[in-house]
Amino acid sequence: MPSKDFVRSNADGTGRVYQVTAAQAWDIAKTVFRWEGADDISENHEEDYIIASIGKGFFSYDAAMCVWIDPADSENTVVAVATKRNDLTKATSFTETTFYWRFSQAVEIVNAGGTLPASPPN
Repeated sequence: MPSKDFVRSNADGTGRVYQVTAAQAWDIAKTVFRWEGADDISENHEEDYIIASIGKGFFSYDAAMCVWIDPADSENTVVAVATKRNDLTKATSFTETTFYWRFSQAVEIVNAGGTLPASPPN
């Protein structure tokens, strides 16, 4: 399993800070994975990461994403993400940019007091 330093060094900067608790960030990350059609979501609470894959086939996947969730303080959380694509799959919609965009949408919903929908917002 990659270390936090590896993931952060391969993520967009050192991660992004969101005004949500770590527990909220954890739920939001899983929701974003579902919105993007993840086939498999694996959680590791001890190491503070979630891994998801999309396009899972008989031997491999099209893309895998690892998200690290670190509390910055009691009200803010740092989220760092890195994607690995299968060598045969050069293009996928499951990217860091897509993840951060969807994550930001979900944070807005949560911070407005809403419930995260089963389908992604437009």
